[in-house]
Amino acid sequence: MFLDMQNGRFDHPDRVFHSIAETWERCQKDSHDVKELIPELFYLPEMMRNNNGFELGTRSDGATIGDVVLPKWASSPEEFVLLHRQALESDLVSCQLNQWIDLIFGYKQKGPEAVRATNVFYYLTYEGAVCLKSIENAAQLEAVQQQIQSFGQTPVQLLAEAHPPRHSVMTMAPLMFRRCEDDLCMLMKFISNSPVVFLAANTFQQLPQPTVVSVAQNLVFALNRWDNSYTYGATPRSALTLGSEKGGDADSAAESLAIVGCVFPAKQTHPKTELPLTVDPLLASGNPSVPVARRHMGDSLDHRLTVGWNNFVSTTDSRCLITCGYPDYSFRVIDTDSGKEIALEYLGTLEVVPFSAKVRQVIYGHGDVVTCIARSETSLFADCYVVTGSNDCTVALWHWNGQNALIYRPQFWYTVHLHVKVSVSTPELKLKGDTSG
Repeated sequence: MFLDMQNGRFDHPDRVFHSIAETWERCQKDSHDVKELIPELFYLPEMMRNNNGFELGTRSDGATIGDVVLPKWASSPEEFVLLHRQALESDLVSCQLNQWIDLIFGYKQKGPEAVRATNVFYYLTYEGAVCLKSIENAAQLEAVQQQIQSFGQTPVQLLAEAHPPRHSVMTMAPLMFRRCEDDLCMLMKFISNSPVVFLAANTFQQLPQPTVVSVAQNLVFALNRWDNSYTYGATPRSALTLGSEKGGDADSAAESLAIVGCVFPAKQTHPKTELPLTVDPLLASGNPSVPVARRHMGDSLDHRLTVGWNNFVSTTDSRCLITCGYPDYSFRVIDTDSGKEIALEYLGTLEVVPFSAKVRQVIYGHGDVVTCIARSETSLFADCYVVTGSNDCTVALWHWNGQNALIYRPQFWYTVHLHVKVSVSTPELKLKGDTSG
């Protein structure tokens, strides 16, 4: 069809459809560049590829015409068509379909409203602009017909008034997009305003002390006890803050801050409120600006590392946190409760030495900073596999002994060609790498 319209040859290379962005820009700036979005742009990714290898020529800037150049947000023609169709079918576009109808079929097609909407085309494209039967000159008739064929024809005007807008899903059913407040039963916030980067909900009923472990970006962790007897909806929503007022004992401080979101003043007596979480008592008292030593991981992580969820792993019983990212190329086992010594392992040699009460074990083996860590599901004996990834392009598989709360020598070593972050799953032990860091 295209070759037939162009007398058996392709158009000039500078006018051939070559780039989505360039075509869009030309349509916005050049009044003579008139194009429309054909349906194939929404369902046919093959139209973006020159699969037949046609020689479409070379542009004046030296670029050879081949596959269509896509926007940066589309990595392939398939993704472009998918996102393009999702945008067309989105609620935002549906709410504005009436404006398109006004331009093509409605009151903005002709007259002053068309001028205001910058919707004026060549006069021969409009219905009734010329009567072909009244043209007696054959050459003039052929010229007019070719112009109409080249520019296209504006549809018949159907509406003289503005088309009513379509009601969006948000307008028709606003409750679908409204946050369900009943799902929010409690708020807990670190008073230091350091964002929480890691959460582990170890709330199995079989555990003697179900706990929600949280780690903030400033490396302060909290052991918040979970109440398995909590009944959803039985109490009003509440907000807990990890910190206290100056003065008073820990119990009164924690009590004064137990309910922040309710109407009771902080220092007045209020009824007992059942909450699913109990704030970590070590962080509910003292000076909030000075972290409690027993709840701080100690040494800072490597300054090149962005502290995130993939730098921490919690054991099922919440006894230990395994963290990585230290500048000495190690990853460490942090005792969340207490401890008096650590076991130091280096290249297979296990040595017990006195150290901080917080650190239980320091593990070496990688040749660069350990950037990510993950673990598998635990067995009946609380054993699991731990996987670590490093900037030295190595991935190591370790065995965690749940009874002794120790990591022994690595089971396997893997070498990759890109920096990775890892995840691990059982029982088949599937490793998955990601090039994003």
